[in-house]
Amino acid sequence: MDAVVNSKLTLAERLDVETNVKVFVGTQPLIHDVDLVVIIGNLMDNALEAIAEQNSDEQRLLRVYISILKQQLYISITNSRSADQIIDPEYASTKNDKRGLGIRRINHLVDSYDGMINRQYQPGVFVTEILLPLTTIHAAK
Repeated sequence: MDAVVNSKLTLAERLDVETNVKVFVGTQPLIHDVDLVVIIGNLMDNALEAIAEQNSDEQRLLRVYISILKQQLYISITNSRSADQIIDPEYASTKNDKRGLGIRRINHLVDSYDGMINRQYQPGVFVTEILLPLTTIHAAK
């Protein structure tokens, strides 16, 4: 997970993005490595893509918070975005050709772990929160 987060933070730095990253999960694997890379990688890619589309005079912000919360793996990604950007009502994609396969992969993985995903959009800010029950995660191993 560290490698994925750090590589995305390098991209954020190139985009002059203010970042706030907190990861508190210890060393015990909580989810299959490949699944974690897909979830974190796609969430951060989507966030950085939205940030890159902002006007140069807009504040660019990326917040990543990953922790154990009430016996669940909690992942929260918050990013700034252009306030006037149109979002698909089902959050499937903002891409004109509806490529958004990453979002579908995230949704599938969250479902496979009996988790919950919450997306919130307000002008200028997009938040994705994921909760994966630890009991389900350990059973899936």
